[in-house]
Amino acid sequence: MKKTLIFLFFAALVTGCTNDAENSTSKEDSVLIINAETEPATEVAPQPFADLFSFLQTSDSGFSTAYFQDFSSSSALDTLAALPIEKKHLAQYASYLIYNPDSSMAIDPYSNSYLIVKKDGYNKLTSGSPDTEVAIVDFKKGKRQRILYFGPSYMVIDAKWKSDKTVLFAISEVISNDKISPEIWEVDLNTFTKKVSRYPDTLNINVNRYREQKLNFKKA
Repeated sequence: MKKTLIFLFFAALVTGCTNDAENSTSKEDSVLIINAETEPATEVAPQPFADLFSFLQTSDSGFSTAYFQDFSSSSALDTLAALPIEKKHLAQYASYLIYNPDSSMAIDPYSNSYLIVKKDGYNKLTSGSPDTEVAIVDFKKGKRQRILYFGPSYMVIDAKWKSDKTVLFAISEVISNDKISPEIWEVDLNTFTKKVSRYPDTLNINVNRYREQKLNFKKA
């Protein structure tokens, strides 16, 4: 009789342990499933220059936006004081300016460094200086202020408004006619500071083809 009771006791103990183990496993599985289902999807950062990045990818298969480094800490821009707009001169470049949503301001990378040549009823921008000046035009205030200035070793590839007071620039060091080292500059117009994200390699691309597509052949 004692042997029978002892056997039943151990049988119950083993069964209880088994049930506890199964319940524990079930709970862990349940937690894992819940976490998997509720884990937020990874957000894909918007591409600041989708057309440009597509061009770079097509031109050099080794290009990837994932290689751009994190933005650096903010540093001051070398700006000049705002001056009155030269309306007659600036009017010639009106179709090349990059306007903010309400057209009260514009990015002007061309009026100080490029000439407009008319051919076959179209205008074409031609570099008139080895240097490049980029300014912000404030039409409400009637002012134009230089915010960037580059020598011939750098070029502005593209620019766009990120917000009312933040501007993005695609800029590159010009290593040779067919080699560039692109950077993205984020410029804060409130503080006149910039943050820079660099591409850690050179690309074998003649980026002037992209610039010509963006800038030339506007109707005169």
